Amino acid sequence: MPPQQEKEVSDVSSDTGSDLFEEEETKESEDQVPLEQFATDEKFATTLELLQLPPAERSRENVECIFSLVKDNKFFAELDAEMSLELCRHMTYTTKKKDRVVFYKGDPADNWYLILAGNAGVYIEELKDLPEGDGGEQGDSSANLGRGLIRNDVRSAALIAHSDCLFLTLDKKSFQHCLGNFLRQKTDDKVQTLRQVLPGARDLRKLVVEQLTYFFKEATLQKDMPLSTEGNKEDTLYLIVKEDTSAISIRCVLEHTRES
Repeated sequence: MPPQQEKEVSDVSSDTGSDLFEEEETKESEDQVPLEQFATDEKFATTLELLQLPPAERSRENVECIFSLVKDNKFFAELDAEMSLELCRHMTYTTKKKDRVVFYKGDPADNWYLILAGNAGVYIEELKDLPEGDGGEQGDSSANLGRGLIRNDVRSAALIAHSDCLFLTLDKKSFQHCLGNFLRQKTDDKVQTLRQVLPGARDLRKLVVEQLTYFFKEATLQKDMPLSTEGNKEDTLYLIVKEDTSAISIRCVLEHTRES
């Protein structure tokens, strides 16, 4: 009798685990967008299929085909050719429906995301959004989205799809192999810049300054271009990072309308 009772308990446990797994699969499926929505032509669809091949099975031709899909993406403009190709060897993809959570603040940082189509919002505090689009338009990885992987830490912000999204993804091991040092240096550079130009930033902990960089994006303005005109309601703060006789590189923050 005792062995029989143990068997019954084991069967129940197995069924419960199976049910939970099926529920998770169902929920994940409900969050996905049909790939046909993004695969607007045959070449695009074929390239996405290549992203499903295991990295070891991707030929040089496959990798170059994948790169042709993403080469105009602004994230890849900062990378050299070999780093870009190595990324294309390891990347896969996923989709998310509008208003679905990609990951929550505090989740394990186990994947890196690059937005290939759509836009998403970064949330530092739960349900308190940054200005819409920050950290999440097409082409953004936002080094922000990989900082937990850089520090081997949990997510410091949540990511929510503002529209149906197609993401390129890297698992943690591939991320560290391909991008870890590059994005670590990029993050350190942003922190150092902000500490130089933002009053009071020198006295803040590095993690706090990192979170402040979520609000910033860089732009270059030509000489004599007005930053503001008299009588306009101001909703942007400009910090001059670098200037010469022809252009000024700025970082702008607080790009949202103030309440009257």
